[in-house]
This record gives sequence, C-alpha cells and structure tokens, in this order.
Amino acid sequence: MKKILLLFVKITITLFIIFFICELTLCISGRQRYKHERKMNNLPNLTYKLRPYIQYSNINDLDCDIKSNNNCAGKIRLPSGLEYKNRTPITVFGCSYAHGDILLKQNQIFSHKLAEILKRPVYNRALIGADFSWMYYQATNEDFYKKVPASDTVIYIMIQDHYRRMLNYKFDPCEDFFRLNYKFDIKNKTLTKNDYDNEFYNLLKSSYTISYLYSILVKYYINNKKNADKITDVVLYYFINTRAELEKHWNNKLNFIIVFYESDEIKYSKILRKKLTDNGFKVISTKEITNSNLCDSNNMENGHPTEQVWDLLTPLIVKKAGI
Repeated sequence: MKKILLLFVKITITLFIIFFICELTLCISGRQRYKHERKMNNLPNLTYKLRPYIQYSNINDLDCDIKSNNNCAGKIRLPSGLEYKNRTPITVFGCSYAHGDILLKQNQIFSHKLAEILKRPVYNRALIGADFSWMYYQATNEDFYKKVPASDTVIYIMIQDHYRRMLNYKFDPCEDFFRLNYKFDIKNKTLTKNDYDNEFYNLLKSSYTISYLYSILVKYYINNKKNADKITDVVLYYFINTRAELEKHWNNKLNFIIVFYESDEIKYSKILRKKLTDNGFKVISTKEITNSNLCDSNNMENGHPTEQVWDLLTPLIVKKAGI
C-alpha cells in the first residue's frame, strides 16, 4: 500500500512539474509574441482567476474620446461624416480590419473613406480582435442606441479568423482575460451570453496549457468538413438575430451587407453565402471586385490592410453593394 501511495505521489509531483513547465513556457512565448508581433507593452503574466475579466463587456468604457487622427487602439472609432447632417447614417461592424488596427489614423480607414464617397455619416462600431459576438452584443444593448442613430445600411467586414474567435474563450492562450461570446442553442436558434459563472471551470480555463489545448481542438473542429453546417449555422443566426434587434430598435428594414475579406478564401464560404443570401443578406467577396493580391506586402502591414487597400476596395464595395 505504501508503494502504491509513494508511486501516486511521485506521479502527481511529476505531472505538476510538467504542467508548470508548460505554463511557464507558454507564458514566456506569449510575452515575446505580445512584445514583437503585437508591438504591445502590457505583457501577460501567470494569473489564475475564479471570476475573470471579460473583454469588451462594458459598452460604455469603449468610446474613443480623443478628437484627432489617432488610432483609438482598444476603443471604438469616432464616427466619420458627421458634417452630412441630413443624410441617414451607415453602421459598420467587424474586427481590426474594419476598425483600422493600431497603425491607421482616422482618415485612413474604411469607414472614413466610405463617408467621404457617399457623403453620409458612418458609425464604425468595430473593435480590434472582435467577431460576430461584439456585433450582437451591441445590438442587444440599449446603450448602443443612445450612441448610434437609426441607420438604413449595415456593413460587416468578415475574415476567416472570425470562426475561431466565435468558438474560443480566449483570443490568445496566454491572455489573462476571457472573450465576450455566446452559447448557441441549435434547437431554438437562440444565443445566450456566456457569463463565465462557474468558478471551477474559470480556474481551469485560466491555465495557459488548457487554453492552448482548447485552441487546438477549436482549430480541428473548424477544419473538419463535417462541421461546416453547424459552424455556418451559428454565423447565420448571429446575423439574423442582430438584424432583428437592429430593425426592432430602429423601426425600419435594413440593407445588411456582409463583405467577405478574402485575402485567403474563407472556409465554407459557398455554404455560408447561400445561407445568408437565402435569408435576405447581401454578400460581397473581395475576390469578386478586385484581382489585386490583398496579401501582397504593399497591401498588408502588421497583418492588416493598409490605407492603399481601402482606397482600392471602398469604391468597389460601394458600387457592388449599390449604395
């Protein structure tokens, strides 16, 4: 019995040492990634939380209040085209592509160029690292409607990585905060916000090792073609439910346009496109409107579209969308 107990203790200690080494290794690699790839100084630390901070969970903390050509990193961009007072606004959703990332100034981004072409106000409600959940969260939040007047056109800029973000609880395994996301009820076609109220699960999910293994599972799930219908169904109902909320609050029918930004083809795009168009959404792929290589080094900086790309794409999107 003593031998069994001693063996158990040795195995436990060994597993703990291996786990600690994995945690430390992932933390160090994450810090390097933040510093060099993301060009950020707020480096992650080994932290384990029962009640984690949920990114972008308070809409009132995200307004950019510096009225200049800054990049509003981590905040919502200032609206453009407010001088066109008698025109109905357009609202834009998406991630850092729509936001403009940390490199582009206010006058270099898609929403600003859209406002200048159409002579209409454009409210850019995209956020760096966001996905469909941030769009839906805003549409269900009363404070959103105090900030954004009724629009007749909504544009969402979609990239391939939105699938992964939608299904994961962290953007990066080394982060010490969780993502705003929703649980999808397949039977009832409803979305329920994940409140992360299970403290034991939160503690486990705080682990960099577990987060890394979970991210591998998410990647495998997305790449498995058998899951194509399930994945695209979740995306579809994010858009359907968002549109329903916006139309209810704004009391008008929307021209809802989804732009597939396809520097690389979005997985299951044909399946998703059919589902969206069958439900009244307008879908535009960048591959349809330009032959330009959007992955070219002149078109990408820090992994994001340059101003040159938006100079090219914005009028083409306007023409294709018929707005």
